Amino acid sequence: GVAVKILVFFPFSPQQIAEFTDLAASLGGHQVVIADSEPEASRLASGCEVILGHFPEGVTAAAENLRWIQSFSAGMDKFLYPAVIERDEVVVTNMAGLYAPQGGEHAWALLLALARGLLPSIRNMSERSWGGGGLPVMRASAHGTCRCRRRSSPNHPACNEYPRSLICGLRYR
Repeated sequence: GVAVKILVFFPFSPQQIAEFTDLAASLGGHQVVIADSEPEASRLASGCEVILGHFPEGVTAAAENLRWIQSFSAGMDKFLYPAVIERDEVVVTNMAGLYAPQGGEHAWALLLALARGLLPSIRNMSERSWGGGGLPVMRASAHGTCRCRRRSSPNHPACNEYPRSLICGLRYR
């Protein structure tokens, strides 16, 4: 294969950088350049085919040979700007799925905080007042709209993906 130039713009440890650099060299003589700041990344991006880590718009614009971006973020919404999505030759991959267990744990922690009334308790602390926050009230019914905001219907595929009680009619007070 053809050796490529890889820009690493992510706060890896020196050991991780050394291991990656050695691996890239041994698997095809790939050149690895390391950036610690956006100006440095923009300067080093020329000739890079791969960006590993952060990819601000100025850095991707400077990488005229760019073919692949590997982001270490799970969400990509704020990173998909025209300089990336309008270049058909650029593939963007991310870490979606890798952080799924932590995301699920975080969601449960937020639900438990809500159920315990943590936010009102924190507000009370600033007023030097003791007292819990009470509990949220949630009622479920089989009436309402489904998660895609269309009327629930037996013919609508999204309404049939999950049991009706999970997606329809949750009301909060």
